[in-house]
Amino acid sequence: MGIFGGTKRICAAVCLLAACIAIVLLVRLRATDAPGFFIWQEGYIACGQGDRVVLPFTYYYTGTDRTLEGVDAVSFPDGAVAVESFQISRMELGQRVPYRAFLLTLTLRPAERGSFTERALAIRYQDGSTKNLPIGSQVFDVGQPEDGRRLVDVYRGPAASTDSMGFVYDYAVSDPSAKLTALKVWPDISLQSAAGLPLAGAVALEGGAPVKYIQAKLAVSCNGVQYPYYGKGYWCGALSLDADGIRRSRDYAAQHAGGE
Repeated sequence: MGIFGGTKRICAAVCLLAACIAIVLLVRLRATDAPGFFIWQEGYIACGQGDRVVLPFTYYYTGTDRTLEGVDAVSFPDGAVAVESFQISRMELGQRVPYRAFLLTLTLRPAERGSFTERALAIRYQDGSTKNLPIGSQVFDVGQPEDGRRLVDVYRGPAASTDSMGFVYDYAVSDPSAKLTALKVWPDISLQSAAGLPLAGAVALEGGAPVKYIQAKLAVSCNGVQYPYYGKGYWCGALSLDADGIRRSRDYAAQHAGGE
């Protein structure tokens, strides 16, 4: 599948996943007067320098919350990864659902190589006021861009799972001489084998967030040369998010109010 086909698949998965979480899961919750909050989502996002990265976050609220209305700009407080553009779309959930929701989709294009961590979003409003909202730890691992050789297909596997503590992958190589020699799925979790790793498998994760978003980093060897590749976005635990996960997200937001 080409780059543009992969991007379309990611965007479609984002919309479908957000709708599933909002409609299927939030009907189990009772509405409260608590402030709105982003779903607690930790992430490891590996990409090439200058790559276009689409990163979604979902905001739930009740009553007259206007947090994501009148937004003029969205950025990360530390500014290490620039937000190229953003889109906020309201999600119609129906009268029986006690929560309302916005889907906030960021388009990023990291300009510098390195590892950068962000834990909040800085919201600037049209009246000039600002607010920092906690989202969970997002680790960006920005490296060498892919060189265009399509030695590995990273779009074979699923886009989401029910298990927040496991990453499932399923890749395929297009050249019989190519082999997967390294796979990094979390800031301190990686697999390596000079002889070649399995092209499909599962990796145990760590961390308490009910949802984890992973864009893995791969190394593929072919005829003695190592090539970098980056996986598609994968949501761990999103399809089993329950009332407890929603409450923990709300508690996380309250504990880290102000983006601290």
